Amino acid sequence: MKETGIFLAEKIAAEFHEEYEALAPGFGYRTREESAKPWRDVPEQNKKLMIAVVQSLLDRGVIECRRITQY
Repeated sequence: MKETGIFLAEKIAAEFHEEYEALAPGFGYRTREESAKPWRDVPEQNKKLMIAVVQSLLDRGVIECRRITQY
């Protein structure tokens, strides 16, 4: 996996996490306390899993990225 691939997968995972946590209450869903925090404070094991999921989706072409915004 290229370094940009790792960066891209982490960027998407972080953005997904933040958006998921922000939207969950509006859908009547309460997320787990361990992960209901900003990306920087999410446990490392959770981060690695989310990044791996995103990387798998990128590798299979399920997600395509046309533009990257720095975070």
